[in-house]
Amino acid sequence: MNPQCPASDTLRTAPLFRDLDEPSLRLLRERMHPSLFAPRHVLCREGELGDWMFLIESGEVSVLKADEAGNEIEVSVLGPGDLGGEMSLFGPHERSATLRARSETKVWVLSHTVFETLLEQHGALAKALLSRLSQHVRRENSLVARLLARGLDRRLTVAFFDTKPYLEPVFRECNRERYAFRFFQERLGPNTAALAAGCQVVCVFVNDLLDAAVIRELHGMGVELIALRCVGYDNVDLEACARHSLSVARVPAYSPHAVAEHALALVLTLNRRTHRAYHRVREGNFSLNGLTGFDLFGKTAGVVGTGTIGQ
Repeated sequence: MNPQCPASDTLRTAPLFRDLDEPSLRLLRERMHPSLFAPRHVLCREGELGDWMFLIESGEVSVLKADEAGNEIEVSVLGPGDLGGEMSLFGPHERSATLRARSETKVWVLSHTVFETLLEQHGALAKALLSRLSQHVRRENSLVARLLARGLDRRLTVAFFDTKPYLEPVFRECNRERYAFRFFQERLGPNTAALAAGCQVVCVFVNDLLDAAVIRELHGMGVELIALRCVGYDNVDLEACARHSLSVARVPAYSPHAVAEHALALVLTLNRRTHRAYHRVREGNFSLNGLTGFDLFGKTAGVVGTGTIGQ
């Protein structure tokens, strides 16, 4: 083994890496690099952007938060096996605390750029590491979890999957800061469930997959509610939800008025060929050939299926 790499035992002291197999640990060891910090040296400052995570091999690090007066207060101490900056693996992330070495400290660093390469080149490691990371941030020995537990933001957090640009403003307008929102364009599935780390609710749509494996992972991260933005729920394993005590909510019905009015609009479009007329006019063609329809007045309309919409 390269002497410039952390030993397996060092990596396994961190809960994030504890259950990884030896090939996965070897990949990590080969891509992490060491850094030494003298006593009182600042590793990072609260509020600045960081793009690297570190694992402490030896020494201690103070976790400092600024109060309203700007004074730094020690809220925690990290030691061998502890991690810092976990969320920076996903990209430049604002540091949630100032970290200062209490003694001579040796850490192993994994940068976002290197981590992104691992995700692209080693799918098995990526999935295992993301799953472990999502669970790690929920545990008390995680720096992120410790800071969240101190009440920095106690709002219920909702992860929206398979979102579109027009959805976010609507939900934010209805929210009025009551809940914390995270929006993801990715669909929920086995490879993206880890994005829900730190959330208590996932809001999903018809193309998201919530099978037994995904439900189990969501439960392990502390998700308590699955909120469907649709009426159907055939993409959700309800038995798995019951086993893991996850509640499921769905849209009881789409707006019957909106759907009925849209059906009427389609009838008029087909009858008067307004879709074809629109394109002709844009091209400067004002011919009425092929566009004539008939009057609906006096006709009898048959409605097949007289549920709420049909009525």
